[in-house]
Amino acid sequence: MRLFLVYAIAILVPVLVLGAVLAATYRSGASDRGLAQARAQAALFGRTSVEPRLDGVDLSRPLSTAQVADLDQMGESAVRVGDIVRFRIRTLSGRVIYSNDRTGSTETDEEAQEAAHGETVAEITHLNADEDGDGAIEKGIRVAEVYTPLTDGTSARPTGVLELYLPYDPIARDIAAGMRSLYRDLAIGLVALYLVLAGISWSITRALRRLAEHNGYLASYDQLTGLPNRRSFHDELEAGLARRERQGLPTTIAIVDLDRFQEVNDTLGHDNGDALLVEVGRRIRRVLAEPDHLARLGGDEFAIVFDAADAVAVDEQLLALTEAMTEPIDLAGIPVEVELTVGVARAPEDGTSAVTLLQRAGVATDVAKRGGLRVVHYEEAGDPYDPNRLSLIGDLRRAIRDDELELHYQPKIDLRTGAVAAVEALLRWQHPERGRLMPDEFLPVIEQTGMIDPLTDWVIETALAWVGQARTRHPQMRVAVNVSARNLGNADFASHVTDALARTGSDPGCLTIEITETALMADPARATASLMRLAKTGVLVSVDDFGQGQTSLSQLARLPVAEVKIDKAFVMHLDQSATDAAIVQSITDLAHRLGLEVVAEGVESQPILELLRDAGCEIAQGYHISRPMPAAVLARWLADHDVERFASAAPAPTGPSGRHRREDAGLAGD
Repeated sequence: MRLFLVYAIAILVPVLVLGAVLAATYRSGASDRGLAQARAQAALFGRTSVEPRLDGVDLSRPLSTAQVADLDQMGESAVRVGDIVRFRIRTLSGRVIYSNDRTGSTETDEEAQEAAHGETVAEITHLNADEDGDGAIEKGIRVAEVYTPLTDGTSARPTGVLELYLPYDPIARDIAAGMRSLYRDLAIGLVALYLVLAGISWSITRALRRLAEHNGYLASYDQLTGLPNRRSFHDELEAGLARRERQGLPTTIAIVDLDRFQEVNDTLGHDNGDALLVEVGRRIRRVLAEPDHLARLGGDEFAIVFDAADAVAVDEQLLALTEAMTEPIDLAGIPVEVELTVGVARAPEDGTSAVTLLQRAGVATDVAKRGGLRVVHYEEAGDPYDPNRLSLIGDLRRAIRDDELELHYQPKIDLRTGAVAAVEALLRWQHPERGRLMPDEFLPVIEQTGMIDPLTDWVIETALAWVGQARTRHPQMRVAVNVSARNLGNADFASHVTDALARTGSDPGCLTIEITETALMADPARATASLMRLAKTGVLVSVDDFGQGQTSLSQLARLPVAEVKIDKAFVMHLDQSATDAAIVQSITDLAHRLGLEVVAEGVESQPILELLRDAGCEIAQGYHISRPMPAAVLARWLADHDVERFASAAPAPTGPSGRHRREDAGLAGD
C-alpha cells in the first residue's frame, strides 16, 4: 500500500501541473476568441443587414434619403435589441458616409484603410460619452470595434468599409461560459486520466508485490521439492540455535545424502532424477512425521534439524529413515532402490553456528560414505578440514619454493637374497613455525585441492633424481612413490610422470607407482587408463594396502600391476594370529598365480620376517629392517647393509620396536 501511495502522489503532481498549464493556455486565449467571435458577427451583420440595403451602390456618392432612412431603421432596431452599439459606413478612402448615431469622428483611420484592402480588423475598446458630449452612450461601455470590408454582393472586391461597435459583455459572457464548460471538461478529463493512471499504478504495484513474493519464495524454497532451500535453512538454523542456546537446550542437524544419485541421472535421465528427489523428500517427511525443519540443500543433499534433546531418539529416527528408503521407488517402470548416507552434528558440542554445524555434518557424511556406513556422528579427530590444516594449503607453495620439503627413504629387502631391492620415498615437511610435520598432518587436506598435483610432481622428480645417483653404486635400485586418487583422476598424470623421467634422464624401470585399492576404485576407468600408459613406458605399478577387499580379482587381472603390497594390518601380528597368517598366505598364492610379486609392509620382528619368507613373500619392508631416513643417512646405511643378516634366519636387531613408531602412509610413509 505504501508503494501505491508513493506512485499515486507521483502521478498526481504531473496531472495537476498539466491541468494548470492547460487552464492558463485557455485563459490567455480568451480575448483572441472574443475578437474572433466579434469579427464573425461583424461580417455576418455586414452581409445580412448592410449590404442588401446598399444594393451595390457606388459609395463614393452620397446615399439616398431612402437608403439612409432604411439604414437608420435597421440600426435603431439592432441597437434596441442590443445586437450592436453603433455602426458606420466608410468609403474605400476612409471617409464616413453614414453613422447611425451621427456621432464620432469622420476622419480616416488606419483600421479603415486595412479593411478597405480586404482585411477584417478588430480590437476591444471603451466608448466614452465625452466623445460627442451629449451623453447618449453610457460612459465607459466595453465594446468590440470591428472594421470589415463591404462588397456589392456579386464579387469579393470591397466597395466600402463597415465600422461596427458590438457590445463586448455578451461576447465575454459567452467566452466565460465556454471557459467554465472547458474547465469542467478539463477537470473531468484530468480526474479520469488520474484515475486511469492510478489504476495502472495499482495494478503494477500488485504485480510487483506478487513478483516480490514469488522472488522471495524462489529465494527461500526449492522449486522442485517445495522444501526450504539452503539459504532458508541457514537462516532458520541460526535463529533456532540462538533460541535453543538461551534455553540451554541442544540442537541436532543431519545431512542426508543419496548414494548413486548421479547413476540414476545418467541412466534414467534428469526427469527421473528429479522424480527421485521429490519422492525422497516425501518419504523423509512421512517417516519423521513433523521434523523441526527439513530442507533441500541442493543436488542430492537434504538437511534436517532436530530440537529433541534425546540424542538416542534422533539416532532411532535416522535409522528408521534409512530403512524406509530401502523400499524401491518406481521410476519409469523401473524399481530403484535408494540408500542414504547421513552425517550428524550436534550443538553445542560440535559448534554453535549454522555454518560450523553444516560443515561438520558434511564432514561426517563424507566419513560415512568412505566407510560404507549409514549414520555417522561428527568427530573432530576424523575431520581433515580444521582451520590449522587448511592454513597449510597456503604454506605449501612456499614450502616447495624454499626447500622445506624433504624425502626420507625406507628400504625394501629381497627375502630370497637379503639384498636391498628398492626403497619407498616418504614425504616430510620441515615447517618454519610448526616444526617437522608428518604426512598425515597435511596430506588429507592437500589431497582435496589442486595442490596435490604439483606436490606429487615434486616428490616424483626428487625421488628420480635420488635414484639416478644411487644407481651409480647400486645398479638395480628402484624407488617407489605413492600417488593419490586425485592424481590418477588427472588426465595428464601419466604425462607428468613421463616428463619427469625425461628431465632426470631416468630409466622408467627404476620407478614404481604405488596406488591404494581405495584410490583405484574412486574412478576405475580413468585410473586404469593412466596406469596403462605408464606401464607401457616401463614404469612398475604396485597395489598398496592390498587385502582391504575393494578390488575384485577380475579388476586386478585387468590392471597393469607388477606387485601387490599386503596391508600391514595383516602383517604386524602375523606371528600371533592364525587368521592373519591364512590371509597372508592366500594373498601370496593369488598374486603368484597372477604372476605378481608380493611385498609385505609392517615387518616389525624377525619371526614375522621368517613367516613371510615361508609363505613365499618376495619383498619385505618395515621397522625391523629400517626406519625411513634422509638420503644422506640412507647412503651410509646402504654401504653398511649386511645382506646375510636378512638372507637367512637371524636374531632380531636391537633398537626401538615397531610398537613405538609413528605412523607413515603413502606419500606419507610406511
